[in-house]
Amino acid sequence: METFGKGEWVCGTNPVNDSAQICPDGQFPRQKIYQRVFELKKQKLEWTDREAGTNYFDNKPGHDHYHVDNWVVFRLIKNDTDDKGNPVFLKVAQSEKVSYCLFDSGACTNNDGLCAWNGRVFGEKNLVNYGFGTYASCKSGKQGISVGGYDTYGMLYEGQFIQLPKNLPSGEYLLEVEIDPEKKYLEEDRSNNTYCQSVFISKQQ
Repeated sequence: METFGKGEWVCGTNPVNDSAQICPDGQFPRQKIYQRVFELKKQKLEWTDREAGTNYFDNKPGHDHYHVDNWVVFRLIKNDTDDKGNPVFLKVAQSEKVSYCLFDSGACTNNDGLCAWNGRVFGEKNLVNYGFGTYASCKSGKQGISVGGYDTYGMLYEGQFIQLPKNLPSGEYLLEVEIDPEKKYLEEDRSNNTYCQSVFISKQQ
């Protein structure tokens, strides 16, 4: 997954020349970014580029680098029923953490079990094109995640929370994480973009 920019910066819809300029809303400009899609044709590597959202400079504590907008969203969901008794899913809260720096903080192996999905562990033995792409920093020009690479965010990283509403009843909820919720990126398979697990919430003030 590779993204890159061409220096096309905007404040809202107004073009600006300087990425460090502060916009009227107090934020840094956004840069239009593109996704580069690679394909091997007759033993020759070719690619096409397509628009894929924006990135910007994040100057919050612990960051000071460029983030890609709308990469992930966290939701807290409650199972309920409608007036007819049919099951429905109600969104209780949603996180503000929607942007990320895309780079390889590590690589999957078939031995560590970190990269697993539906009971299958992925790594160098069963990922086609394993190791393709190298992304080691959070610059404005190019970011990405290599084949077999990953970027993990721990609970202590800034912005890793969901603000719960006041008087939220204790009980079982679902924590849902969705990658690329606005579907800006071309993928061969989107079936593994959403992860969900049960959480129990109690002792709300």
